[in-house]
Amino acid sequence: MAGRVPGAVYLALARRLVAEGRVGQVRHVRAQYLQDWLSDPDAPFTWRLDSNRAGSGALGDIGAHSIDTAQWLTGDHIEGVSATMRTFVDTRPLLGEQVGLGGRAEHGGPREQVTVDDAVAFTAQFATGALGVFEATRMATGRRNANRIELNGDRRSLAFDFERMNELELSVPYSQRLQTTDNRNGTWTLASGSLPNGLVLPRDTITGTPIQAQTSTFQILFTDTANLTARKTLNIVIGPASPGTGYAAYAWGSNFYGELGDGTATTRWAPLGLDRAGVHP
Repeated sequence: MAGRVPGAVYLALARRLVAEGRVGQVRHVRAQYLQDWLSDPDAPFTWRLDSNRAGSGALGDIGAHSIDTAQWLTGDHIEGVSATMRTFVDTRPLLGEQVGLGGRAEHGGPREQVTVDDAVAFTAQFATGALGVFEATRMATGRRNANRIELNGDRRSLAFDFERMNELELSVPYSQRLQTTDNRNGTWTLASGSLPNGLVLPRDTITGTPIQAQTSTFQILFTDTANLTARKTLNIVIGPASPGTGYAAYAWGSNFYGELGDGTATTRWAPLGLDRAGVHP
């Protein structure tokens, strides 16, 4: 019986979203691959710690996956890097019994010289101008297999982590234009309270990308060209747009009343909803 690894499906979906322009121009690529199976300094010496057999350490063993994934997701290529490597434990006891990636050391036995890197960190320049930040380590205590990648574009961001492989995080932009019923000219300002985190009010539009679930109550002040004013207390409720797709405003107080008479602040929003069950990358 054939099946799919969920993580592969969501990474394929992420690649499609990038290719379709949903993320926009990619500005940042941020990737981490964190493991902890060598965090114990007495973890035994294995072939992965010998440069003659392994070639390299964390960089070639796990960092290569992040590099490959980043280039595959973006459809872009890395053109330059600036890196640093570190070996935290220079010697390790000889292997007595192989178990998984490591094993059990010979008690009281000799130690072997480690000739590869335990960790690597580097910045990268992509061909299209995106900035990459990469980290790979086998010394991240408590991290079993944290393989995470995030892309930040000029339209939205997406992120995926193999430790939460049934989720694809996708930021959902929000845009809400304010207007009076007679469409008169004037200025809109935040009189009191605060907008949800991630949203701002430039001119006559509440816009941005919500970053957390919350309910915000605030007062909007409208001043027309004759200095007549109107105030209204509004609220925006932020909740998940759909599983794994970030947050979207799904309800808010839209009626606008004041010295200008009855009015309505238009509510136009269309969060990106993904039917995960129907995705076939």
